[in-house]
Amino acid sequence: MKKTVLGTILAVNTVLLLLALNILYQESFSPISGVKIKETRPAAKESSKETKAQPLEKKETPAPDKSDPAAYISINSVPSSAKVFINGYHKAQTPASIKVVSVTEVPRQFSIKLFKEGYYPWEKMITLTRGSTKEFSVNLKKK
Repeated sequence: MKKTVLGTILAVNTVLLLLALNILYQESFSPISGVKIKETRPAAKESSKETKAQPLEKKETPAPDKSDPAAYISINSVPSSAKVFINGYHKAQTPASIKVVSVTEVPRQFSIKLFKEGYYPWEKMITLTRGSTKEFSVNLKKK
């Protein structure tokens, strides 16, 4: 009787361990590891002049290909060159077009944060699914 109970406990623990390993394996393909960045920032010019913020131009974003399993985030800021963090990981500087390849049909939450020295941080929670596109134009507020 004891051997049967111990065998059952061992089998249950083995199944739980396999489930945990499967979850860890899936997390290795998390949204962060599946983020690809395409910088759209023009070449930086060093200048001692103070510049005024210009209105952001509305860019036409091509419609996502239905067979493309990725989602896209396009983000601009005034001033530009703000650091873009997705789920706590630095991924780009504004302006940026970010391709998130590890999304599924099931909606998933992502945290987007912008940081620039001398400005208050900006944060937004978004939901992405396969083939979705999110565009943001952010005016950062001076401290």
